[in-house]
Amino acid sequence: MANIYLRVPWYVAAFYRGHEEDNQLTEWQPVEFADYTHEQMILENNLRYLPEQVQSHVCFSQTAWNNILHGRRPDGGDVIIRRDPKQWPDMKDICTLIGVANHGRQSSSEYLCIRMPREVYYNKHVHRTNQSYCLSYDVGVQLASRLTRQFCYEYLEWTEYRKEFVRRQLGKKPKTIEIVEMFFTQFNFPVAILPTERESLRRMHTRWLTNAKKRPAYHYNFDDNSFLEHISEEDRLKAEMWARKNR
Repeated sequence: MANIYLRVPWYVAAFYRGHEEDNQLTEWQPVEFADYTHEQMILENNLRYLPEQVQSHVCFSQTAWNNILHGRRPDGGDVIIRRDPKQWPDMKDICTLIGVANHGRQSSSEYLCIRMPREVYYNKHVHRTNQSYCLSYDVGVQLASRLTRQFCYEYLEWTEYRKEFVRRQLGKKPKTIEIVEMFFTQFNFPVAILPTERESLRRMHTRWLTNAKKRPAYHYNFDDNSFLEHISEEDRLKAEMWARKNR
């Protein structure tokens, strides 16, 4: 069965490969999503046959990835880089082959291998997927964003629980970098992670935690008729009574 290759932040790729203790994945092994999950629904509803010439850098098909492994551009052609196709390509090689600079978001990204469903349904027909099926740019960004948000949730839940556990056991608050190192060990992150990447995740930890504790900057106006026009008369009266009491 063919796979797709989605560009995600390096820590998201490491998490999805190592978060199941009894099923550690290598870069080559695909992540599989359970039926009826949001991620699987994105795949089943949006995978399409896309020629390699029109695929974005966010998501590659199996055919495009095979070309990259052999040192060619995603859409084929002559060999640009002589490399061993049995070695997982790093972002430096990929950026050279797709013709973009290897810095910023590119250098902190990695491609995650994801198993495609066997069949997708669109245009009132069931279609068997093949090695040229892929996600468009917009859908690829949507799925990558979904995986990143899920990682943030799992990461913050685990680290905050661990902080409280250590505080209760030792009577002192652990440093954030210590909790990050414990997270790396628990979820089998690669030992070759650079110090700059560790520091980057520590800074993002602070930002994610701050954003998670923010209250929404909006509120519902129960006096707005457009908010009430789709609910029952009984619920409408209850909402109006609540609004009058809380003015």
